[in-house]
Formats: sequence, C-alpha cells, structure tokens
Amino acid sequence: MGEDNVDGKHGKAKEFDPDFKGPIQNRGCTDIICCLLFTAYVLGLFVLGVFAFINGNPSRLIYPTDSYGNLCGSGNMANRPYLLFFNILECAKASGVFSFQCPTQQICVSSCPTSNMDGIRSPINETVCVYSVTSTDPSTAARITQIQNGVCAPFYLKSTAREYRDINDSDLLESDNINRAIKVRRCIPDVTQNSTSAIVDSTTGQTLKTSSGATISLAEVINGESGIARFLNARVIGTAVVSDIGDTWYLILGAVGVAMGCSLLYIIIMRWIAGPMVWLSMIGLAGTLGYSAYYCFNEYSILNASNTSISFRFTTSIKEYGQMKGTWLAGGITASVVGGILLIILIFLRDRVSIAIELIEEASQAVKSMFSTLFFPLISFLLQLATIAWWVGVELFLLSTGTQLYEITNVPQSSGSNLTAASTCNPTNFSLSEISRGVICQFVNYAGSNAYIYMQIYHLFGFLWVLNFVIALSHCTLAGAFASWYWAFNKPKDIPTFPVFNALWRCFRYHIGSLAFGALIIAIVQLIRIIIEFLEKQLRAGPHAQPNPVREFFFNCLRCCFWCLEKFLKFINKNAYIEIAVYGKNFCVSAKNAFSLLLRNILRVAIVDNVTDFLLFLGKLLIVGCTGIASFYYFKNRSDLNYYLVPVIIIIICAYVIASVFFSVFNMAVDTLFLCFLEDLERNDGSPEKPYFMSKDLKRIVHKENKKPKDDEADNKGEMTEVA
Repeated sequence: MGEDNVDGKHGKAKEFDPDFKGPIQNRGCTDIICCLLFTAYVLGLFVLGVFAFINGNPSRLIYPTDSYGNLCGSGNMANRPYLLFFNILECAKASGVFSFQCPTQQICVSSCPTSNMDGIRSPINETVCVYSVTSTDPSTAARITQIQNGVCAPFYLKSTAREYRDINDSDLLESDNINRAIKVRRCIPDVTQNSTSAIVDSTTGQTLKTSSGATISLAEVINGESGIARFLNARVIGTAVVSDIGDTWYLILGAVGVAMGCSLLYIIIMRWIAGPMVWLSMIGLAGTLGYSAYYCFNEYSILNASNTSISFRFTTSIKEYGQMKGTWLAGGITASVVGGILLIILIFLRDRVSIAIELIEEASQAVKSMFSTLFFPLISFLLQLATIAWWVGVELFLLSTGTQLYEITNVPQSSGSNLTAASTCNPTNFSLSEISRGVICQFVNYAGSNAYIYMQIYHLFGFLWVLNFVIALSHCTLAGAFASWYWAFNKPKDIPTFPVFNALWRCFRYHIGSLAFGALIIAIVQLIRIIIEFLEKQLRAGPHAQPNPVREFFFNCLRCCFWCLEKFLKFINKNAYIEIAVYGKNFCVSAKNAFSLLLRNILRVAIVDNVTDFLLFLGKLLIVGCTGIASFYYFKNRSDLNYYLVPVIIIIICAYVIASVFFSVFNMAVDTLFLCFLEDLERNDGSPEKPYFMSKDLKRIVHKENKKPKDDEADNKGEMTEVA
C-alpha cells in the first residue's frame, strides 16, 4: 500500500482516546450564523412563492396572446380561442422562440377561415378587424380603406378550423410524423410545397393580395409559416411527448417499480454475497455493452447497405436520429470503447478490485446490521422531489407575473413615421394613422421592474441551496449511523439503538448550520455554472452570433474548470459531513480535518476509495442497462406512439435515479467506513490497550491484528506445556 505521511505538513495524526466510542454525544450547535441565514432564506422563498401564486397566471404561458394582450380562449376572450395573423407573410421576419413576435396584427377569433378569401369580398360574419372597428357591412370603398389602413385583414387563407392541428409529413412544421392532434390554438394555413391553389380566392380564382395591393406568392406563405414553425416546433414536440407519456404512464410506473425491486433485491443479496455480485455486475455490464455494440453496428450496416440513411445533422426531429447511420455508428463505437476499458480494468486491476470488494463486503455487513439505512434515502428522495415540484410550480407563476409590455414591432422605412422600433406603446389608443402607415404596436411579453429579475435569481439560488441541503442531510445522517456501527467494538452488541434516528436527530439538533454552509458552497458554484451557460447563449443570440473560436475556447475552459471545482468540493463536503457526524465540529474544521486525513493516506484513497465508487457505479449501470434494453424492445413496436423512445428514456432516467437512491447507501457506507478505518489505523496500534475496531477481514487486508494480552499468552504457553 505504500508509506503514508502520518505526522507532518498534512496535519497531525489522530491520537488515541480511551473514551472515544464513536459519534460524540456531548456536542453543541455549529455554524449558527449560517443556520439563521438559511432559515431566513427559506422563509423568503415561502414569501416569494405566496407572492407568485397571488400575482401569477400560468394560463399566460399556455394560451396565445393577441396584439392587445388578450388571452385567446381565456377570460373575456373565452369564446375566441384561436389567434389569427392579418398578414402571415410578415411572420417570416418573426423573432424570438419563447416570446414569439410576428410584426403583424394578431386578433383572437372564434373560428379559423374555412376557405381562401379576399378581404374586400369577405362576408361581414367572416371579416376580421381590430376590436375598435364596429361590426357593420361597409361599402367596397370603405372596406378597401380599412384594409389599406391596416385595421382589417387583407386576405384569408384556409386554416385548420379546430383547437387541434394534425402535424404530418406534408406539413411545414418539421416535427416528425406526428399523427396525433396537437394543440396550437393558432390559425395556420393548410398549404403544401406544390399547392398553388392555396393562394387564390376560392370563389373568384384570383391570386390574393396584401393591403398594399401586391399579389402574394406561395413561397412567401411558406416562409411565413416557417417563421411560425420556429416558434411552434418546440411546443408541438412537447405536446407530442406529453401525449406519449399520457398513453404509457402506467407502463412507465411499472418499469420504474421493477427497477426499484431490482435495486432493492441487488442490495439485499449483497448483504450475503457482495463479492460475487460485484464480479457478476462487471461481467454482466461487459456483456450488455457488447450486445449494445453488436446491435448498433448491425443497424448501421443495414442502413448503409440499403442507402436509405440520411446525413447526420442536429435537429429537433427525434425520429430522424434513428434513420441516420452516423447515430448507430457513434453508439457502436461508444459501447465498444467503454466495454474495452471495462475489460482492461478487470484484467489488469483485479488485485485492487479485490481490495475494494472487501470494503464493499464490510459495508454490506453494516447495512445488514442496520437494515433501516436502506429506506432512509427514500425520505431524502421524496424531499428532493418536493423541492423540485415547489420550484417548478413557483417558477411557472413567477414567469407569468408582471405587467403587459407593448412595443413597436414594425416601422416600414417608407412610412414616414416618427416612431422607432422597440419603443413602448399602447394599442388601445394607438393612432389609426400610424397603423395605416404599417406601424405595428403589439403585445411583446410580461415585463416588470428589475425586482422581477432579482426574484428569479433569488428563487433559482434558493432551489439550488435547499436541494443541496437535503443531500447534505442525507449524507450526514447515514454517516452518523455507519460510524456508530464501525466504532462498536463488539458488533452488533455495542451498536446503539435506533442509530439512523439518533443520527438524524443530531443533524437537526446541532448541525443545520454546518449542513447549510456546505450546501451554500456547492450552490454558489452551480449558480456560476448556470450564469456561464446563460452568458454564452446570450452572446450567440446577440450581435456577435457568428462562430468565434476564441470565445468557444474561453467558455469551454470555464465549463471544465467549474465542473472540476464542483466535483472536488462535493468530495470535500461529503467527507466533511462524516467528520461532523462523528465529532460534531463546525464545517470548516471538519472539512480541514477530513482533507488532512485523506492527504495523510493518499495512496489508500487513490487505490481503494475510487475503485469502490466505480464498482458500485457499475452495479447501477447494470440495473439501468437491463431495464433500458427491455423497455426498448417493448416500446419499439408500439406504432401508436409519436416517439417510442420517450418512455424508454424516461424509464432509463428514473431507473438510474432509483438505483442511485439505493446505491447511495452503500456509497455512504463505504466512504464512512473508509474514513473511520483510516482514523482507526492512526488512533490504535492493535495492542491490548489500543485495539483496532476494524473487522477481521479489514485487518487481514492491511496485515494488522489485535495482539492478545500477555497474561493470555502465558496461559496459552502453559496449557501447551501441560499437553506436551
């Protein structure tokens, strides 16, 4: 194992303490200031949530909004559920993805046009004008004036006249072959690439014209629809995904239940045969990767031979990836490389793997003695789900708070208007003369003061802080329980009653501040990483949207550095929580002591601790891989689904989360026992006065043993003499 630095620049080794019997009972509150800050912050999150629930309206995120800020299909527009664009050709200039801004008048209507019509000849009951225009049947000259002034639609194109729209291959919205009804609530013309009849009046056969008298072309209509498509594609795909989940939710729950059962069974079996189970996991994972590589290469060869493959490209179309031979080639190469690395580890690192397996077997004995530790992570998992649910709910209401913001979205160069684009306006009293010049004043989004931005940041950071606190609470509680087991000299006789409950009580009673301190550090780093991603996306969407290698290199370096920093801090925090659970010190002291202890035993850390984490990770992958392959073969033949991979991906993610919940017990057990094992080596020497607390198997691994008292040795020699 090598020589370790036990007393020097990495701190002083732990000294023998005859009164030390595990987690210290006589302790005090730690990091009180951070505890108070965390409590105040959580109260602030609650107040913010109440504010959002009172002032927000998630319907604003669901229903389309017209130029006047009305929600089509809601409130005073409940009988007008659809949004009609006066001149869809202008939507080719549309900007924004989440906030769609098509520079033309948009009005809520009760139904979409059922035929192509010239706005001059349209019946009064089918004519669409701004709300300020009275519903009378004017003369042709007056109607022409209204159209030229921009207060009435110049033409109408036959559109889907229902709340749902079928998206097929023949449609312009490139969202796969979705054969289900998709709720878009917008009047989108029914045109195809070669349908010239789509732009002529259904009665007269004449080509339709804009308000300026220019005839429209099919290409212009297609470009306008493409502008809408850029906004609707994400919504259409999201709706299709939700539809697939609705059709398969019971199967997803069943598969998740199977994954949970397999994880629990795996952990239970490891109580008795941890070694064979770990070896079986590695061999099984190697076999799973081998079969995955074979399947991917087989699909690649089929597509390559049939010449039906399409070129690889990034797209919002999920099904297209399955038709790209490059996708299967990349999958096959990845599975082969990972499988090859696993085989190399099995062959050349088998001795170190054996040592790590012994530590896992030791952890399995601890879990066997405290079976309640298996179910405690479920409490942590439910708390994390509740945190995520609260954050999502409040976020939806926060996004829909604020006042309606109206801006000038179109100012033609030839209009002669003194108004400027992006300046604020009021559509209710907007000058008709400006409208006649082609100037558009319309609703943009819901905006507020800078306070709303600060609320979003406060809410996001609070979510990260609370989520990491819940994880810290789970780690510290399990660490306290497993430390009680390790430092019990006569196991299981000396193990305290209700070790998990006692550890949880100590965390709540004394160490809320320390856990919040550790969670705060991780939350700050995670927030910085989110800000980095946000800044890069802003730069890509702004005036500097052109590819910039220097910028890409800079942001990639930042990503890498802060990712490594987060992983390192999580490692330090985890070991600090173990020290807190055992000694009851504050966070900084505990982190320093844990890190110094690990540095003094750096060789053992590199060889044993990381290998055990890797072996447990392989167990999780085995469960996830088997669940994923089984669900893939089941759902791939479901022709009634839009995306059969949707339930498969959800099952894989849920299976990994569930497996992580159960395997986190073993992870924490290994880390805690390993840290206690290192302290045991420093505190004790195996003499009768300072015996080792480690089990016989661990003593065998490190070639240590507890020496017998001299009186016992003399008695044994006397007995041997008498026998002789």
